[in-house]
Amino acid sequence: MIIRKIVNGYQLEKIVDIPEAAKNMPVELIVRIPSNKRKKSKKGDEILNELSGVFGKYKNPNLIPSEEEAWKNTVREIYEKEQEENFKTN
Repeated sequence: MIIRKIVNGYQLEKIVDIPEAAKNMPVELIVRIPSNKRKKSKKGDEILNELSGVFGKYKNPNLIPSEEEAWKNTVREIYEKEQEENFKTN
C-alpha cells in the first residue's frame, strides 16, 4: 500500500531533515507500507534452475543446426531491407 500526500515542508521537520529552502514549500510525502504477503525474492541462479528445460517439450532437434545462423541471417535481412528502403527514398 502506498499513501501520497502534499504537505508543507515545515510539517516534516520534526521527523526528517528538510533543507531550509523546502521548509516553506509544499512537498510530496510518500509512505510505503510493506505487505507481509510478499515473498522473498529469488536469486537469478535459482530462477534459472527452476526454468531450465521448461520448454523442452517444444524443441525440434531438426531446427537446432539452423538456429546457429538464425541471428546473423535475420540481422543481414533487416540491414539489406533498410538499405533498399534508403536507396528508394534517395
